[in-house]
Amino acid sequence: MKNTTGIIVLLLFLFMSVCVAQGEELEAALEKSHVMLGNPVYLNIIFHGAQNVARPNIPEIKGLRIKYVGPATQVFVNNGRISKSITHSYLVVPLKVGTFKIGPFFVDYRGQTYSAAAVVLSVSGGSGGVIAGIGPVAGTGQ
Repeated sequence: MKNTTGIIVLLLFLFMSVCVAQGEELEAALEKSHVMLGNPVYLNIIFHGAQNVARPNIPEIKGLRIKYVGPATQVFVNNGRISKSITHSYLVVPLKVGTFKIGPFFVDYRGQTYSAAAVVLSVSGGSGGVIAGIGPVAGTGQ
């Protein structure tokens, strides 16, 4: 009976090891793809398959103010399958009207480089104004 129990435990352990394997992938998404001038929008860059992935560097983009908000990690267990992810969030504030390409995005994880396609933000006119913590925002006439 002891041998049978040991074999069953070993098989369960091997089964669980197979179930936790998952693909690694980088994804980028804007909360909205069209906003009015001065209205902030979140950019989320999600790495599926791990939780200890460094945030990607985003270069300055003229006409946008991009500020790193922070990471959030998640773990899901569904029918013995474990999936993990980390989301790096950025607050994007448009400072002028136009269409802006943000990205592409790259991160290195375990010696491999992962990429996500660029996202496009379309900004429509407004009267401008001042955003707390950001400062003046130009209207369509500037």
